[in-house]
Amino acid sequence: PPHMSTMVYATSLALASVIVAGATTHVKHREHQSAAAWCDASSDIHTFWTFDSDITADQIVQNPNASTLDFVWGAASSHIESYRQSSNPDTVLSSYIPFARDPNRTMMKSCTGPTVDKCPGLKWYQDNHPEMVIYQCDKVTPAWNHYSGEGWSETALIPLDISNPDVIEWQISTLVTTAIVDGYDAIAWDNFGLFNEFAACGAYRNKTWVKLYSGEHVDSAWADAVANWIATIKTKVNAIQTQRHRPAMIIPNWSIDTTYPWNSSIVYQVGNNTDGVLSEAGFSNYGCADGCTTGAAWVNKQLFIRNLQKSGVAFYAINEMGDVRNPANWSKTCAEDAKNCITAAKRQYVLASLLMSKEDAAATYISGVQQYGRVSVCPECNAHIGKAVGPAVEAATVWTRKFDTGFIAVNFGTTTESVVLDGAYTYTDITTLAPVTSPVDILAGNATILLATKKASDPTLLTPTL
Repeated sequence: PPHMSTMVYATSLALASVIVAGATTHVKHREHQSAAAWCDASSDIHTFWTFDSDITADQIVQNPNASTLDFVWGAASSHIESYRQSSNPDTVLSSYIPFARDPNRTMMKSCTGPTVDKCPGLKWYQDNHPEMVIYQCDKVTPAWNHYSGEGWSETALIPLDISNPDVIEWQISTLVTTAIVDGYDAIAWDNFGLFNEFAACGAYRNKTWVKLYSGEHVDSAWADAVANWIATIKTKVNAIQTQRHRPAMIIPNWSIDTTYPWNSSIVYQVGNNTDGVLSEAGFSNYGCADGCTTGAAWVNKQLFIRNLQKSGVAFYAINEMGDVRNPANWSKTCAEDAKNCITAAKRQYVLASLLMSKEDAAATYISGVQQYGRVSVCPECNAHIGKAVGPAVEAATVWTRKFDTGFIAVNFGTTTESVVLDGAYTYTDITTLAPVTSPVDILAGNATILLATKKASDPTLLTPTL
């Protein structure tokens, strides 16, 4: 683990090993092109891994699909050399850091209220750096970052005031710098978002209470502070050179919804100040248990991805599938809980949704709910579809897109729709390889991914040359 600075309680830091966690075709571009060095994902279907705790060094080195493994969110430091020895040494490796809390697990006790008797970390902060802690509006309860169901219902890490320059300086000098020295390419900032999820309200400055936010879930002051934080962080992180002599990058875990539309000023501001985006919601909406992302939310996400991709900003979508509302069932098999079945229909829907706006830097990770650290469940990702032949064709509730040797269609509406295929090709289903003929009926909230083969020209139809 990285070394601690004197600012931090305890002598070692263990980084978290699990995540605690009608359309228009006119797109407003980011103000500048990203200089980020992501893997080229323009051809075929690319993947990434969300942590690698259950993957061995031999699996990494011998990975037969390494050429399309573009990124690892929260790679183990012990695995860095194995990735560099694989057939794709350019896989981007990121170090996991929560964006608004101290990741030191030695402080993580039963910190559910304002008292410090069971929370030595809080006492240490109040004795040494009281101005770095963010509180709820009662002025005494820290804005604990709770993630019920992920092992966080009774514990918490010290919540930090991201508007405090001292917090940012500590994050850079202690956490980021150490990660880059260890050999990482990027920083994976977890649980980032524009919503004030934990009722953050204020902090003590020179022992005087300063109210910073309303404490409400939708809080413009909080959103502005988050945007300012990431702008500062990106500038400072990009200024650090990695061991591979490239600017270090940042990628927050940030999932948008229609509360903050893709073309809202705050989304533009954050998008202009990141090298990549990890969306834990993906297109499965954290599980597809009540249906995957459809309707206006689907279109909003497409336009968001398209805008990022046009400026070289990576988009990596986690697509969890399972009984997300019942944490006790997350580790159950498909036979034990039908909602945990990672079906071909679900896989094709989230894959086609990503491919619809993918350009040069986009990939997917498919797993059960919070079943991270393993190889992505995506047999379809090995198929060869080539590069996109132009942008998506947008109809009311069905978008389609052609690839060199593939075709995708997504029905994000509420009724079954029929899609007519180009008669110049023959088609097979990407999962079953069964022949598919035109027209194709696509159920609501479903998609199809087809492998396409150009039909041979009929010589009897050729006009003879004189």
